[in-house]
Amino acid sequence: MSLDLNSNSIVACIVEGKAETAVIELLLKNDLLLFKEDNLLSGELIKERKAEKFAEKYLGKRFDSKVIVLRILDSRSENFNLKKIYQSKCIVYNVITAPEIEILIIINEHQYERFKKTKNMKASSFCSQVLNIGYKKTKEYWESYFSDINDLVAAIKEYDRLSKKSNSKKGNININDLLVS
Repeated sequence: MSLDLNSNSIVACIVEGKAETAVIELLLKNDLLLFKEDNLLSGELIKERKAEKFAEKYLGKRFDSKVIVLRILDSRSENFNLKKIYQSKCIVYNVITAPEIEILIIINEHQYERFKKTKNMKASSFCSQVLNIGYKKTKEYWESYFSDINDLVAAIKEYDRLSKKSNSKKGNININDLLVS
């Protein structure tokens, strides 16, 4: 699935947590996304994940074009049901990072196969308990860990390759789909 973005697109980028925020900020800062900070609705990444509250806070005004809503989250089943009045104003994409955004660190550490063999362990727990890399869910950690932005891009591309089938549901994309070619 490809995104229909141009330089005038209005993008509401809804991030699930601190790690997702850090990843998107790193990509924005390095001009690696199909959109720029200038495209962001209200000039910021949005933390409001409930459709009703998001619409109430951000969609009350008139827009010249549809708002592209990018929901960066790990759940494939989390609902985001906008009221009918707002549906015509938006195109919603779920940018899936399942099992968790920390999968990018696991891939970068070349531990994906080892992680897959663990039962019932979250990716964040695997990073902190198994990899012993001092993992923390902070912006500073992610900026330090992926100080070479090429490592982050390579992990995103590999994640895309590994998860293509599981994210193929309509409206679901990967972070790789947000990257400039």
